Amino acid sequence: MYEIPDNIEVLEVLKAVENPDFSFMSLEIARKYNLSVHMSRNRLLYTLYWLEKQEFISRKKNVEKAQKRYFLTERGTRLLRTLEREIR
Repeated sequence: MYEIPDNIEVLEVLKAVENPDFSFMSLEIARKYNLSVHMSRNRLLYTLYWLEKQEFISRKKNVEKAQKRYFLTERGTRLLRTLEREIR
C-alpha cells in the first residue's frame, strides 16, 4: 500500500507544477523555487510521482532537457484550489 503524502507537501508540489517556468530537471527545487516547507529530494519525488499516479498531474514524454515536463490536470487544478482554501 502506498503512503499518501501530507496535504502541505501535495500543495507545495502542485504549486510548483502550476508555475509555467518550473522544471524538475535540476532537482535544486527547494533553493530555486523557494518551497515553503522543507522536503527532501526523495520526498519531493515521491509526492510528484504519487500525484502523477493519482492523475492530478501529467507528464509529457520526450521533452528536451530543462523544458517543462509536468502539468496540472483538471483534477489537479481542483485539488490545488481546494488545498489553497483549506490550508492558507
